[in-house]
Amino acid sequence: MKHIEKLSGRTRARTGGAPVTAEGAPVAGIGVAGAPSGDLDERFARAGVAALDA
Repeated sequence: MKHIEKLSGRTRARTGGAPVTAEGAPVAGIGVAGAPSGDLDERFARAGVAALDA
């Protein structure tokens, strides 16, 4: 999701989040903020998603 400015007209997606899917469909998302960069926020969010799959 790196630096997507517009999605469906009004939604803004930025780094720091990762989608959670079930059976290939999006069901939730994990968002993280507070690390020194958005790239680290996204990395931590993806680690959270990976932990759900474990």
